[in-house]
Amino acid sequence: MNDESWEKVEALFQAALELAPELRAAFVDQVCEGNPELQHQLEELLVADAQASNFLESVPIGEDSNPQTAGPLIDEQIGPYRIVSLLGAGGMGKVFRALDTRLDRPVAIKFSSEHFNKRFEQEARAISSLNHPHICTLYDVGVAPSGSGYIVTELVEGQNLGLA
Repeated sequence: MNDESWEKVEALFQAALELAPELRAAFVDQVCEGNPELQHQLEELLVADAQASNFLESVPIGEDSNPQTAGPLIDEQIGPYRIVSLLGAGGMGKVFRALDTRLDRPVAIKFSSEHFNKRFEQEARAISSLNHPHICTLYDVGVAPSGSGYIVTELVEGQNLGLA
């Protein structure tokens, strides 16, 4: 690989890292369309990065999915969203199933593990700028009374990809 090719791979890899993990595959598909070698290189880098980072701080999905240990948010109302159950947790926060009481529809709501910060804002902006059938739709973003940020997206039913 020459320097110019490496610079392109590195730039795309860094751009992918700026996205939430669940958005990276669609991004790679989009930017590598028609270039399987580039796609393979990016996917390998992203897999290596995922294996290397955050392994000490992540909480296994489902570890505290019991409503009695999921924390004080179950059955709480955050704006128009009533928290129903915990879907998963990781280094950046927790994701809950919730009900949008205005529209009577199920949604996913992700709470940042820290106060609303630049990275969380970037994630919200990245999600809102994408439009693809395989990427969830962003409905709302805000700050909870605790100061942590939250993102509300469509709830996609199906198999937990963390266990696949």
